[in-house]
Amino acid sequence: MTKKTKIKKTKIKKPIKLSTIFSSIVLFLMVLTLTVAATGFAYISSVIAKAPTLDPADFESAQSTKIYDKDGVLIADIGMELRDIITYDELPQTTIDAFLAIEDSRFFEHNGFDVPRFIKVSLETVKTLDFGAGGSTLTMQLVKNTYFGSIEQIEAEGNSIIDKINRKIKEIYLALEAEKVLSKERILELYLNKINYGVPANKRGIQTAAQYYFGKSVSDLTLVESALLAGIINKPSTFNPLGNSNPDINYLQESIDRTHQVLYLMVVHGYITEEEYDQAVKINIADLLVGSLAATANTPYQSYVDTVINEVIKITGQNPVDVPMVIYTSMDRTVQDKVESIQNGDAITWIEDRLQMGVITLNNQTGEIIAIGGGRFYNGERLFNRATDMYRQPGSTMKSVLSYLLAFEYLGWSTKHMLSDEPYSFSTTNPEMIVGNVNGLYQGDVMLEYAFGWSLNIPAILTLKQIVSVIGSSAVVDHLNAMGFTDVTLGKGDMAFDLGYAIGGSSLRISPYQLAGAYSVLFNKGQYIQPHTVTRIEFLDGTQPLVPTYSKTQVVSEDAAYLMTRLLINNLKGEYYVGYKKLRRDYTTFYKSGTSNWGKEGAQYGIPDNSDKDLWLVSGTPEFTTALWIGFDNAVLGKLSYFNATLQKKGYRENISSMILDSIYSTRNKPADLEKPAGVTSITHVVGIFPYVSILPSMNETLAVQGWIKKSFASIPQLTVPAVYDPSTMTLDLQPNGSLKHLTVTMNDYPDPLALILAPNTREMSLTVGNVTVTSVGKRLFDYSWIFGPIQYHARIVVDGVTVSTLNSATAIMETDLDITPANSVLVCSYYGYETAPDHSAEICEPVNFANMTVTSPSITTGGSISSLEAWLALNGLTNYTITYQMPPTTDPTKLGTVASITNLNTNTTYTYDQLSALHFDIVVYDKTINLFSDFIGNAYARPSYYDYLNYTEPLVGATVNTITVNYFQVDATNSTFKLSELYNAIQLSSTRLKFN
Repeated sequence: MTKKTKIKKTKIKKPIKLSTIFSSIVLFLMVLTLTVAATGFAYISSVIAKAPTLDPADFESAQSTKIYDKDGVLIADIGMELRDIITYDELPQTTIDAFLAIEDSRFFEHNGFDVPRFIKVSLETVKTLDFGAGGSTLTMQLVKNTYFGSIEQIEAEGNSIIDKINRKIKEIYLALEAEKVLSKERILELYLNKINYGVPANKRGIQTAAQYYFGKSVSDLTLVESALLAGIINKPSTFNPLGNSNPDINYLQESIDRTHQVLYLMVVHGYITEEEYDQAVKINIADLLVGSLAATANTPYQSYVDTVINEVIKITGQNPVDVPMVIYTSMDRTVQDKVESIQNGDAITWIEDRLQMGVITLNNQTGEIIAIGGGRFYNGERLFNRATDMYRQPGSTMKSVLSYLLAFEYLGWSTKHMLSDEPYSFSTTNPEMIVGNVNGLYQGDVMLEYAFGWSLNIPAILTLKQIVSVIGSSAVVDHLNAMGFTDVTLGKGDMAFDLGYAIGGSSLRISPYQLAGAYSVLFNKGQYIQPHTVTRIEFLDGTQPLVPTYSKTQVVSEDAAYLMTRLLINNLKGEYYVGYKKLRRDYTTFYKSGTSNWGKEGAQYGIPDNSDKDLWLVSGTPEFTTALWIGFDNAVLGKLSYFNATLQKKGYRENISSMILDSIYSTRNKPADLEKPAGVTSITHVVGIFPYVSILPSMNETLAVQGWIKKSFASIPQLTVPAVYDPSTMTLDLQPNGSLKHLTVTMNDYPDPLALILAPNTREMSLTVGNVTVTSVGKRLFDYSWIFGPIQYHARIVVDGVTVSTLNSATAIMETDLDITPANSVLVCSYYGYETAPDHSAEICEPVNFANMTVTSPSITTGGSISSLEAWLALNGLTNYTITYQMPPTTDPTKLGTVASITNLNTNTTYTYDQLSALHFDIVVYDKTINLFSDFIGNAYARPSYYDYLNYTEPLVGATVNTITVNYFQVDATNSTFKLSELYNAIQLSSTRLKFN
């Protein structure tokens, strides 16, 4: 022999506790002993007494399981026309040998129970603890399939060890009884006519299989063809060479390996020679096949029927294919017919054969599945059902049942919440982890309805990040599990939760079945009901009928669920994706789409970067939800494996969903919208501020929004002026400015320079990850400056305890002129504050210090007017001087009132106030103080010595002076002292201003 087929190793089972192992071994050995020893007769008798009564007619009974739709109309008769019967005489010897070699090599030698083989298998059973499995003869298999169910059914039962041992005893007993009334040839004939070979449309029997796979009768089968059929029956879902339902299985190769294994055992048991084996394994099995699943017309309702069968097996532990039942389901024939016509290409044109679909429609309030589409070319039972068994990244469809739903529940959001769509990354070093939107843009500030409607990614991720910070990752995983995504875990693993789940990415993989179930929660008061097809099961053996019950699990509050439905319904009301407007009706409808892409992994198949891989759409009404997937099972080099522009334009998602929606309500009344729960109310709040605040009466109404919110979060305070930073430094500078003082106040720059301007309606955004920087400009929907104005610099001037002025400036430098002197107490207090709000930061207060004020001396001192000098001294608060007077050296009257000399003061020189204050000025003035009253009144006039400086009409010498008028004022004892310069100036103005009488 030149080649041997590999025998697959048995999978290692999980460790079992020592006590369980010991008990199981003891129990098995005890029962095994009872089986072969006289002492076990009583036990065996009690088990056999419960076995079914053997009737040879049962092996070819016409009874079959019938499945009905919601209206009681027959959907499927499992067993009707299952097989084309052949007789033993029509079987080629090679066919008989192939089946015996792989299934029961001593078939013609034992009496229905192969003791040596059973003992061998039993010893293996003790090692593996897989009790009740293996060691079955063909007769026992025929008995098992007839009375106890198929291999798949028994594996699904998961019964106890005792149950499995008891069943095995019954099988042995019934096999022995069968061999008493049936010949070996008849048993083999019945067996080969009964079993499943993986042929489409529930077909059974070897004749049907021969015609399907090879296009010939059983009598014409060759050695290799016989071996292939013998190999298939162990696991038709894997060893069918024409299978195409699961893209992860290479069906042809699995079948080839299994066929070679059968041929190898035929050599071992002496049915063929090694030379015949060598020739047989060289034959190209693919060349022998003529059947095609794709070429066979779709079996009506098969994907729904398969779902029913799987569900019944889980409920009852019995396979309806083998155990006759009557099963009532929720299938809506009108909707299912539409799904069938879509899959078959009757209702829609599929322009690409590789394009696949999976769809499921269910009742939100009951969880009943009314229609299932398992995929195109769904031609045989128990195939790969893309509605229930296919798991893919769901994309943005997760936003409804994860981020935003939990935000309503735990964060207290309203439906008018504002979010940020800005550059974001899961990594600080890997640029490939930068998250983008489908259009490659970042919007900036966005309202929740907008973010959801346009399916923006970053807001959803940031929302989930906030949720995790509030309730923790464990609570989020519990939520997902409760929504039906039971494979999601915390920590590490194939379905380990992370923030990428917010957009249906990372490791998340779900089925349309799961997605529909999760969405139904939103329209069912927050309650999850496991999606199901079966409403009642009746057993033909008289067993009590079974009506499955499905409990409701409160996943989220009714209030949060209702708020999420408002976003879903708004998706169709808003002006978002144009194509989905096809789902608009004159009754309440909703939708949410989702997309996953190939990323860079598709390059090996010639797929452009980030091309669309999976398209999802969840749509429906408050009564029904439809979850639809469209995509490719796998990527194949050289074949279209992504959604190119042509496929995108076909609009499969919206067209298919629209057709299903129409079919649902072709016979139903239009649905009403959900009633608003008592726990939901509306609030008006300022956009962009969270936690929410109510508006001020004087506010711009465009900055207010009204949204729905859970009533427990509806109590909100009124808007208050936000706190501003406190100043840290202030400098003051004082300088003379004519008769005033010029004050300059300089504050430290405000920490947030953008707060100093009226915010624009755009936002500049930037993110650097590794060596990549992403920048974008987006919208700004709110800023405090739009209500209170920008931040300004303020200063309050306090003179002698009274605030005399307040300065406002957009810059850190403020200036003003003050009428002050060093004699005044001057305090300056600076602070930051909004332009129009009275609230402000803390103040920094400092006194004005004159010491360093710079003063420039007059350009003329000696020879200048004493009045000008005195004004300069007074202006600068200087009192540190004395004035003495002397007559000018000449009689020039213009010298009167001028400075003769001054000490310690240079002309046109800059001093500080401290320097001037430290000096003393001795001033000599050309002038004389005279007292007209004491000199003249009541006295005889005598010419005074200062007469030469004056020019006026004087009285006669010796005449008595009674009155004197100067500047029209009468001179008396209190009003008579003048400077000579004053008299001179008065006379110069008018000689009559000085009169003697």
